[in-house]
Amino acid sequence: MIIRKSWSLSWVVGAVLVAASLFISVNFLLYYFASHISSFASSPITFPAMSPSQCDLYSCFNRTKCNINYDNSDLKLGIAVPKVSSSISKEYSRMLSVMSGLSGAHRHGTEACLAVPAIDTLDANRVDHGRLKDLNLTGNDIVFNLIPSPSGTPDLPVGGAMVASTAHLTYTIRTRFDISIPFVTSKRTVASSGARKFLATITATNEKPAVAHKWRYQSLEMCSSERTNHITHRCTHHNREISLVEAMTNSEFCVLPTNSWYSQSDLAASLASGCIPVLLTDTYVLPFEEVIDWKEAAVLLLGRSVEQSLGILNGISEQRRSLLRSKGRDIHEKYFSDLESVVETVVQIIVARLSPVHDFHPMSSHSLISGAMRNLHLYRGQVRASEKFTAVILTHDRVDNVFSMIKTLMEVPELDKVIVVWNNEVKKSPPEAAWPAVDKPLKIIHTWANRLTNRFLPFSDIATDAVLSLDDDITHLSPNQISAAFRVWQENPASLTGFISLQCHYEDSSLTMISLGAAFYHKYWADRFLHHMPESVMAFIEENKACEDVAFNLFVCNLTSTSSIFMHGPESESALKLRSTENDEKLPMCLESLVSLYGCVDVTSLRNPLSASIK
Repeated sequence: MIIRKSWSLSWVVGAVLVAASLFISVNFLLYYFASHISSFASSPITFPAMSPSQCDLYSCFNRTKCNINYDNSDLKLGIAVPKVSSSISKEYSRMLSVMSGLSGAHRHGTEACLAVPAIDTLDANRVDHGRLKDLNLTGNDIVFNLIPSPSGTPDLPVGGAMVASTAHLTYTIRTRFDISIPFVTSKRTVASSGARKFLATITATNEKPAVAHKWRYQSLEMCSSERTNHITHRCTHHNREISLVEAMTNSEFCVLPTNSWYSQSDLAASLASGCIPVLLTDTYVLPFEEVIDWKEAAVLLLGRSVEQSLGILNGISEQRRSLLRSKGRDIHEKYFSDLESVVETVVQIIVARLSPVHDFHPMSSHSLISGAMRNLHLYRGQVRASEKFTAVILTHDRVDNVFSMIKTLMEVPELDKVIVVWNNEVKKSPPEAAWPAVDKPLKIIHTWANRLTNRFLPFSDIATDAVLSLDDDITHLSPNQISAAFRVWQENPASLTGFISLQCHYEDSSLTMISLGAAFYHKYWADRFLHHMPESVMAFIEENKACEDVAFNLFVCNLTSTSSIFMHGPESESALKLRSTENDEKLPMCLESLVSLYGCVDVTSLRNPLSASIK
């Protein structure tokens, strides 16, 4: 059939006008790009606008400036260190000298991975806020602060800069961005000789234990004299000034101040004097929490009164006291005794934070998560696959199942360590002698509350990139099946790889997710999920069991845009189908609620799952 076209005058005129308009537009664009192409080529990579209070290593920090070769342990961060001037303190001058001596450090260059400001910020009370603000510090700048402002916080106009301070509060520190550092003491550790005079020294508290006469203790207060240096000295109830280290040397335990920055300086003094620190509050972030396990050197009695604490401390055995004191002595000598150790540890922590994922590229705009998750500013890239994995078993009280799983895991050659998260604050875990004999490391972590997200807690104890997450009702996996799944994960380290698929319908399509009851994932995803999810999401997960699987799947697929991998085979399917389907009925509710809380998610990759066979 032939369609005849009618060429009217109006149509011709219209065509001419359109052509003329296109000609002008094209020439304008050519002119614009010709005049601006040089500036585009030289423009630096920019990061999303971000409130300084929300900064982390994936928003304010420009990772492209950092060149770290992890395989060869080559820490060429590139550190810009200013020249030493007479306007800075001797301590700050020493810190700059240490930074200059580190591998990769140089004195000039705006493209350094880390940069130290020329303004001395160690004492917040002596900093010129105007000068500091004029520096327009970015996330690649790092500010060191030892003495806080009168408010007990750094309180400095640092913008988006990273802050290494002794005065970080638990509710204001920017997680895995800022760093809590120790208050450096010049005194060496005091060796204990014989029994100590007091059970405890209580520093700077208004609480007077009603039954404290049961135990020998001494209570110190802030001196009334304005000339007293309360960092190093306190007063007895008779207002007699006494050296803090001298007083602490006579005590087994030192109960640190609550809601006061002096808890940080007193922590350093207690370690220096061989007095076991006791913390009743977590207002301030403990120094170097990422590298120091404080449970091995201090007694954490959060929320307890002084009176309750004295009774608990009196019941601690001499053997336990000796272990705590020995570990405290090691920590003081390694991290608290000089500024050089502080600077070197800060740099090591930053390197470790940068290590899980490298070669990052910004996510394309269409796949960015909006709504509540937008503040994450996630980036995806090529992740590294480790040669071994760590098994994390979440259990409440299925002891026999856990023992059976441990025995199976010990037969897997790729296993590095087993971590059992004892998720029961009421029932104690079995004694050490009752656990199976193992030839690989086994660690039991006791949680304070039965929370579904506790499976993600032991991040600092995991030395491998790969994590095998297991629930305590998974008892039918064989060593060969686990090894096969691990090999599949090694080829796809950005994906969730598991044995249990979760099916759910959403917007007229079928979605496939992986249950965390038996799945491999990169440890980096767990860390980001635990520390950067909105509080509304975490609260919803705790109120609705089984929703943590959905939340984690949504999180990872939006972070990586990769499909999950389901391991299937006759033996695994028949065994794992024995699990209750009760949780499956909750999946639609979980999905709809979480999508609403997130604001918007991309479920494309969940519509196209991958599968691998177990032979």
